[in-house]
Amino acid sequence: MMILAQPIALPSFALVLALGLALPTDAHAQSPTQPIPKGSKVTLGRPTQVDEVLLRLVGLECIAATALKRNPDGSYDGSLTCGAVTIAAKRLAIDLRDVVIKEEADPPPSPLSDPTIATGKVTILEIGEGDLFKARRAELIGKFCNVTKPLKRDAAGYYAGELTCGNNRYYFAEVRVAAGSVRVPALLEVLVGGAGASVGERWRITDAGDIYPSINTTDCLVWPSADAKRTGGENAWGGWRAKNGDVGTVIGVARHCSQDVNVVFLQIGAFVVAIGEQGLAQEP
Repeated sequence: MMILAQPIALPSFALVLALGLALPTDAHAQSPTQPIPKGSKVTLGRPTQVDEVLLRLVGLECIAATALKRNPDGSYDGSLTCGAVTIAAKRLAIDLRDVVIKEEADPPPSPLSDPTIATGKVTILEIGEGDLFKARRAELIGKFCNVTKPLKRDAAGYYAGELTCGNNRYYFAEVRVAAGSVRVPALLEVLVGGAGASVGERWRITDAGDIYPSINTTDCLVWPSADAKRTGGENAWGGWRAKNGDVGTVIGVARHCSQDVNVVFLQIGAFVVAIGEQGLAQEP
């Protein structure tokens, strides 16, 4: 199952490695007590605790975004990139039979540091919190653009100036760029964990007025999966509607494209509900 979703910070998944799994003993294998190197291809394994959401991740193929450190119980800590999602988690279950070790990962693109960039072609690497376009990071990071008005660097390393990306012009207040066209890892505005709701937790609807019943017909959010988007609105609910008191399992959290709101994806039965986090309370 593909999960589309930014760099994500997950608290403990409470996942452990399925028994009987071991790295293959070919020339590319390594001892299971050693970290799995960054860039290695891995497959998520089966947790020992039955959880509907976590079980949906079993078999998902990912790339190690950082070295994965092995815990004594056989689980791993680190970051994975699964499709367009980057997951930073603890106690990940990894099916070691499917690990493909990569000895060295490509270095990340380096941001420019010149005091002024007068002309040229650049790739957007980062948009700062003080920029008006911060809510559109998912759309703009990685774009290949022309410098149409000089970019001037501040003390924090951000540039201010105008870029033309395709047919659109943007005046940035805080942007970091790399020279030329470079590949940028997916950094989409999906949060899974942090101070609010985290994947696998149970949350209760306290204000159904914060539900976005038709947002799945737009591209405002980055959804956890295509199936979640398909079932995540009134066009799929039929006569059913979520109400105050309904409890569901968090399958992801995304930043709203134009509002200062984190939108929680709540799995309630066969349906997904997209609701502002302010309309929820965590179940004890």
